[in-house]
Amino acid sequence: MKQCRATLEEPGLNITVVIPTKGRPTELCDALRSIAQQTVPVAQVIVVDASPQAADPGALQQFLETAGSPIEFIYQWESKTTGLTVHRNVAIPLARGDVIQFLDDDAELAPDYFSRLLPVFADPAVGGAAGWIIDPAIGRRRLKRWFWRLFYWGAFRQRREELFLSQPRGLSPTNVLPGVSAYRRTVFDDLRFDEALPGAGVGEDIEFSFRVGRRWRLYIEPSARLFHHSSPVERQSLRRNIADKVAFYHYHFRKNMPGRPLEWAAYGWLNFGLLLDAAVRWRPEAWLGWYEGWHRILARGLIYRPAARGMSQKYRSR
Repeated sequence: MKQCRATLEEPGLNITVVIPTKGRPTELCDALRSIAQQTVPVAQVIVVDASPQAADPGALQQFLETAGSPIEFIYQWESKTTGLTVHRNVAIPLARGDVIQFLDDDAELAPDYFSRLLPVFADPAVGGAAGWIIDPAIGRRRLKRWFWRLFYWGAFRQRREELFLSQPRGLSPTNVLPGVSAYRRTVFDDLRFDEALPGAGVGEDIEFSFRVGRRWRLYIEPSARLFHHSSPVERQSLRRNIADKVAFYHYHFRKNMPGRPLEWAAYGWLNFGLLLDAAVRWRPEAWLGWYEGWHRILARGLIYRPAARGMSQKYRSR
């Protein structure tokens, strides 16, 4: 296909949008339509589809043809590979944009999303940025958001959740980013998403942005709006979600932190919070999920340290 470039005021700045998808054709079409309606044109869209049957790329591309300028469209059918992190990594070598936006298939961008977000990348020290996620499901769990502030301490602190407690007035620094975030393409010269995190990749956004934040600045721009519809299709069960979350934080802790005494203390406090979260739900699935998560941890060993993952081959060979 012909290669296209979309520019802001900064010459050469262009956008690739990556959408992993599985079994959500209606939601995917809505996401593509929102990309086509951007006031700042997108250069390239890559869809990585894990559905059992391949879609018609031509039909999908029609949702992008209403854009004012042509958009390069790549459709990759990956039914034989599994995991969100795998599918994100599949798209990275295909991406041509200077900024790569990862988008869920059940999310839609406000028309001025990129005109609001991309100026953040004018600072060459910025590696990643995210907009403001509007999700009715999150809005109904305000007490749970306070839970994040109470139990996530030290290296486990999630500044993004604190920001979502009350919308900041302007651009705000953060230490981790959500899954629907944009990254400078040069970030991927050294880093990849960690494919050891299976399935829905619970925590993959935290783990990846934590590593990016060691070298780059990360921001949330609240004026860039994104609507997340939380489709019930192809969504994890509560039991699996809690099990993955419990197992993830141990994996993240042992992989990315040296394990100092204060970090062990923060990790223990976080796990008390996760246990409390499961208990107050009064649902057997939540308790079983917490048990299964710890069963995975103890099967490997509490002090087990996983091998470094999520780095490009170039970085590994250094």
